[in-house]
Amino acid sequence: MDASLWQPYIQIICSRHSQTPCRVIRPGFSGTYPTFIVDYRWVVMLFGRLFAGALAFDTEKQVNSILAQDSAIPAPKIIACGTLFEDSDTWPWPYLIYEYIPGFSIGKVYDQVSFEDKLELAQYRVKSPGDYMRSHWQMSPCFNLAGILISNY
Repeated sequence: MDASLWQPYIQIICSRHSQTPCRVIRPGFSGTYPTFIVDYRWVVMLFGRLFAGALAFDTEKQVNSILAQDSAIPAPKIIACGTLFEDSDTWPWPYLIYEYIPGFSIGKVYDQVSFEDKLELAQYRVKSPGDYMRSHWQMSPCFNLAGILISNY
């Protein structure tokens, strides 16, 4: 991800929400949408049109508001949100600004994690968040385009 290409836009976003100064902008870890770490204080995540960007934006906001209610699950707080292009006929580029939580990607050290710890991590990731979400949301059955039930929470 070329941070220099996105720098003017990240500066506009940060200025809009009084998240200044905005000196050091570096790309976050590769993912679906452009994500940048700003001055090691904020994370700006923009949502593209591809891969259901509008739905992903809304989902991120909803999940974050649920996680914020439980201190047992460490999650960065959303500081601000909006759209880069307010009155545009093109994609508006919705974005979220999160607080920055220092750390590193598990992908960078995953080969050093023991098999037992990987199993424990997988159980935590699969069971705890899913159980947590089901306890907070009334989940309905999910069907694919052919009308076949693919999950029933």
